[in-house]
Amino acid sequence: MNAPEDLQAPTNAFWSFSIQREFSRNYILEIGYTGNRSWNGIRQGQGNPGILTEAQAAQVRASNNPNSIPALPGVTQPGGGPPSRRLNPAWGSRVLIESTAFGRYNAGYVKFDKRLSHGLSMGANYTFSGNMSDNDESLGVAAITGSSPQIPQNFFDYRSEYSRSVFDRPHRLTTYWSYNIPVFQFMKSNAVTKRIFEGWSGTGFYEIQSGQPFTLFSNVDIYGTGGTAARPDLNAGGIMTPDIVDGNFRTFTLPLNGTGRVTTQINPATGLPLANSRTTFGNLGRNTFRGPILQQWNLNVTKVVAITERFNLQLRADFINAFNMRNFGNPVANIASPILGTNNTDPTTRTMLLSAKIRF
Repeated sequence: MNAPEDLQAPTNAFWSFSIQREFSRNYILEIGYTGNRSWNGIRQGQGNPGILTEAQAAQVRASNNPNSIPALPGVTQPGGGPPSRRLNPAWGSRVLIESTAFGRYNAGYVKFDKRLSHGLSMGANYTFSGNMSDNDESLGVAAITGSSPQIPQNFFDYRSEYSRSVFDRPHRLTTYWSYNIPVFQFMKSNAVTKRIFEGWSGTGFYEIQSGQPFTLFSNVDIYGTGGTAARPDLNAGGIMTPDIVDGNFRTFTLPLNGTGRVTTQINPATGLPLANSRTTFGNLGRNTFRGPILQQWNLNVTKVVAITERFNLQLRADFINAFNMRNFGNPVANIASPILGTNNTDPTTRTMLLSAKIRF
């Protein structure tokens, strides 16, 4: 990879505003806004992309053979054939690390807190936000690039990459609580019942948020640029059936015969996208679809047993994703994949942890 001499340092600007109101001594309500803007972000570019002419694309479509035109690598073809199709035929690929990415985040939130009183504290926070960018990951982190490729589909048009970020979560709600369970007088009257019922407390946390956006991409060099982040065209009236159980895009069914929600040039022999077959880039936006929501409950129960005045024993039980909610990641969005639309992520499951420690 190459970095230009004028590479800039990534820059961020943050701002926020909030109003807070206390009422009934122990309750606080806060309403606020926060935002940021980033520029000079790192992205992966290409200094010498492939160039495909309409005549070459037409030849590929007619023959259904992507190799019927000059290949991209190298200066000339074997045996002194026609020159490479790159912008500068004398050079090969020139992968660039650029500081040209842009992002913007805006969020409004409502926050409620109850201070600890009568053994109870609790609160909740709801955020409505928008996270926009024209690049999310330049180095290939699988959890990100599997849903949103790290390179643009058109190295001459970064503007068409601007969309919802892969990190965008428009809705997020969290709640928490902590409660010291009281010991009633009749429980204290006996040393045994006092030892059993005294020292119990419980805490909990619940979260729910929008799913992660994802991009339908071909994983085939349809446009002859040397990249595989090609996006298809939107067919607004086409078919795309979401998961029949959840009704969201945990899984989906998408025909590639021209009747689907997206269309692209297909090789009739294979039923898959045809490389080097188009010169007009697909108009489907980046991160157009959104995967399933995430939600889970985390609970904790603690019991403190006094041993002496200086020493006590703390017994603790933690339940992570206590109700075993199935939080799937995004489905397979590669339209050249035989498992397009399926979900092969590992959903989270309940985890229980028992622990004990001596405190002094």
